[in-house]
Amino acid sequence: MKILFCGGGALGSHGMFLARDLEHELVVIDFDRVESKNLASQWFVKQMVGKNKATALKTQLLNFYDVKLQDYTVKLTALNAGAILGPADLVVECFVSKCSGTNRLSTFWETTSTTTRITRLAQPECLPTRVGIPPSRTQVSIPPW
Repeated sequence: MKILFCGGGALGSHGMFLARDLEHELVVIDFDRVESKNLASQWFVKQMVGKNKATALKTQLLNFYDVKLQDYTVKLTALNAGAILGPADLVVECFVSKCSGTNRLSTFWETTSTTTRITRLAQPECLPTRVGIPPSRTQVSIPPW
């Protein structure tokens, strides 16, 4: 099973850390870079400052746990969503900056049905009341934070 984490910051880096022992293929997408302010709340070390977050997570998991991770160092857009999200069996949304990825993922669900389900780990104000999952796919309930 391929598990894709959208975002490698506060939520995504800790989600990847927790998922490291799973017997599944792990993937992360994040275009942002590690900043020194991220070290207090995200799973990075000082040597990672300035590096891409997806690449830094790939390095961390390989160095500490010998876990291989596929990294995408691009911004998720409507143009690349199908290619990046499509092969995933589980998409874990970890965007936290003012709904940055919510609309893109909702749009993706409206146009394709290749992904089994989506799990949202976003800020409460960014969560839609209803996720646009095609009826033939598994639905995930969203916690009512």
